[in-house]
Amino acid sequence: MSIPGYATPEGTTQFAGKFRDQYPARAYTQLGRSKLTVSRLGFGTYRCDGDSEIHHQALEAALHKGCNLIDTSANYTDGNAELLIGDVINRETVWQHFAARENLVIVSKAGYIQGENMAIAREREAQGDPFPEVVKYQQGMWHCIHPRFIEDQITRTLARMHLDTLDVYLLHNPEYFLSDAARRSGFDRAETEKAFYDRIRRAFIQMEKLVREGLIRYYGISSNSLPLPADAPDFVSLPRVWKAYEDACLQSGITPEQGHFAVIQLPFNWLEHGAATRRNQEFRGKVYSTLELAGELGLGVLVNRPLNAISGNHLLRLARYGSDDAVDYQAQFTAALQQLQQTEQELADWVRTRDLDIPVQNTRLSELFRAGDSLQRLSAQGGDVSHFREVAAAYLAPVIEYSSSILLRQLNEAGREEIAPLLEAYRSQYRLASEVWLHHLDRENYHQTGYLETHFGDVHPELGRRLSFAQKSLLFATEPPDVSSVLNGMRTPDYVEDSMKILEVAAELDWEKLLVQE
Repeated sequence: MSIPGYATPEGTTQFAGKFRDQYPARAYTQLGRSKLTVSRLGFGTYRCDGDSEIHHQALEAALHKGCNLIDTSANYTDGNAELLIGDVINRETVWQHFAARENLVIVSKAGYIQGENMAIAREREAQGDPFPEVVKYQQGMWHCIHPRFIEDQITRTLARMHLDTLDVYLLHNPEYFLSDAARRSGFDRAETEKAFYDRIRRAFIQMEKLVREGLIRYYGISSNSLPLPADAPDFVSLPRVWKAYEDACLQSGITPEQGHFAVIQLPFNWLEHGAATRRNQEFRGKVYSTLELAGELGLGVLVNRPLNAISGNHLLRLARYGSDDAVDYQAQFTAALQQLQQTEQELADWVRTRDLDIPVQNTRLSELFRAGDSLQRLSAQGGDVSHFREVAAAYLAPVIEYSSSILLRQLNEAGREEIAPLLEAYRSQYRLASEVWLHHLDRENYHQTGYLETHFGDVHPELGRRLSFAQKSLLFATEPPDVSSVLNGMRTPDYVEDSMKILEVAAELDWEKLLVQE
């Protein structure tokens, strides 16, 4: 059963009113010309999965803490993020009656061809009916914003989320067309840009058609390239996007005032603040920053990556996880890793001496106990906290559980009792080694970002004492006047609780004074 209705100005205002005793009025704002009221902190689902109970609990917690904007995309965990949203919204609106559909603003995106979409695209190619104008950017990742692809994707998105109508639908990083063209020989920038904005125009015509059909209410563009310098080869010009919109409205028989281009999404954080500080958008004789022009045009602005800043070729996390400058984490990690690898050797020997070394896919059971070697290789790569956590959670921890479960299935009750202490030591030692290395990465990261937190305390001493580094970073991202909502990937209830506290801050920050060069 699908959920009827969509977010309305009245419904979203009513939802904000439920939290008037908990938050100051500035905790909510309007999403541009849509007139929808949204929480200044939104729920981002980039790494959320419908199979994870903790992610369900996190989204439920966010709704109950007053968050009413949920952002996703068809390619987030290959559609499972949309499934998660559908499950939770169905439970909260239909069964629990905590919120009405009219209270909640749900945003999704189309453009990426990966995973299931890749299988669909390849099958269509094999049948002689491919999606038109696909950008085959790299192996395993294509991109498309052609009207036929958008039409295909919106039906799948609505089905996954059990919705009749999506509130906001965004073209997801269409600048892949520009990036792909720029790396090819014979690149003609003028002709490439002409083709690019024509693709935007035709996509917007399709979006207006979806509005008329009642499948979406508003649309827009999510682009990492809007804040870039204007001479960057993959720079996206908001004035030219707006001109594409005006042309799309003309061809749709409506005026721009009657049309439904209402939202943009872009990265903005304490280190990547070009959306607010770089005047790169020339419009009708004036030069604006992207945020300023969005405000001038009445576009709502959703901010992504508030805590993940790209600096050079690596990522810096604008948060801290409790590392201590006085601890030698490198030595602790070496000791923990040696203990882990020794336990793995004991497990392998135990398996071999009991004739349990069965074949498992392309290897043998004894060879599966190699998480220590993988952890050693991963640590040697350096990297950042977020990357390490993601890889460890996706690859290392599951291998430990998989190898342990395979072994236990071969044993009788006596054998399981005999091996249980060694398996528990194995898990415990892996957790310890991982945690120590995370603290090492956290400290290295903070050595590069801690000056921001120090400066915050100089500008706002009282808040500096009260808020964590992550809370300060989130609060900074909400402060420019043209930002509507900041999207944060809050994947546990505790993280929701911690993040949503920024909505309790009544004082306005002088965000421009918080800008600082290291």
